[in-house]
Amino acid sequence: CIGESDETVSCNSDSCPVWTDWSDWTECSATCGGGVQVRARECVLPKERISGCAGDKDQSRECNTNVCPVWTNWTNWTECSATCGGGSRFKVRECVLPDVRNVQQCPGPDKISEECNEDPCPSLTEWSDWSECSLTCGGGTRSKRRECVYPRNSVKNDCLERLEISESCNQQVCPAFTEWTDWTECTKTCGGGVRKKVRECVLPKSVGGCLGDSEYEEACNEQSCPVWTDWTEWTECTKSCDGGTQRRERKCVLPNEKSALFCPGPDNEERECNLNRCPTWTSWTEWTPCTKT
Repeated sequence: CIGESDETVSCNSDSCPVWTDWSDWTECSATCGGGVQVRARECVLPKERISGCAGDKDQSRECNTNVCPVWTNWTNWTECSATCGGGSRFKVRECVLPDVRNVQQCPGPDKISEECNEDPCPSLTEWSDWSECSLTCGGGTRSKRRECVYPRNSVKNDCLERLEISESCNQQVCPAFTEWTDWTECTKTCGGGVRKKVRECVLPKSVGGCLGDSEYEEACNEQSCPVWTDWTEWTECTKSCDGGTQRRERKCVLPNEKSALFCPGPDNEERECNLNRCPTWTSWTEWTPCTKT
C-alpha cells in the first residue's frame, strides 16, 4: 500500500488544573483532651476546563490530645464562724490530672465563701415590774421577769442569763373573818332569784384586809314560772293574692304548784299575707284565618 499505516495528532492541549498551597492549620478546637485542626486548598481551573483537581481540598488532624485537668468535687461547707450576728463559711476543691495533683490549670476558683447566720443575736429586755404578791398577808412571794428576745427570723440562741427572780413579800399576820350571817330572803319567788350572806373582816392594826370575799351569793327559787310555748307555724294564707291573712297560736304552760299564775301577752297573732295583685286575662285576640278553605 502506498502511505503511512497510522497517524498521530495533538489533544488536550489546554492547561491542567493546579492546587494552591495548603492554608495554615486552624487553631485546635480544644486545649486538651483531644481536638481537631483543619487546613484547606483551592483548585485553580483554566476557563475552558470543567473538571477538578485530583485529591482532597481539605485535611484534618488530631491535636492537644493530652489529658485535661479536672476539678474534684466541692468539699462540704465549713462551720459558720458565728452562730448569729453574721459570720462566714467556705468550701474548696482541687484541680487534678489523673495521678498528678496540684496542677493549677482548671478554669474557675478553687475556693468560694458566703455569709451565714446573719440573723441578729438575741438580747435581754429590761426587767419587768414586780408581780403582785401571791398572798396579801402571812408571807407570799413576788417575781419579775425579763425576756430573751429573738428576732423574727433568728435561729434561737440562749441568752445564757437568768430570766426570772423572786423574793418574799407581805410577811405580816393575816386578818380573820367573822362567821357568815344567815341567808337573805330570795329576790324572786320563781324562775331563779338570788340570796346572799355576808361576813366581816376583823383587822389587826397593820393589815389592809382579809383574803377572800366578804359577801357570797347563790341562786334560789329556781323552779319554773309559767311560760308560753313556742309559737306555732303561721297558717296557710287565706288568699293567694290581693291580700289574705295568716294566724299562729301559743299556749301558756303552768307548773302544778303555780297554777294560779298566768302568762303575759296574747295567745294568738294574725298578719296580712299575699298582698300582691292577682293576675287577670286580657281580651281575646281576633280569630286567625282558617287553616283550610
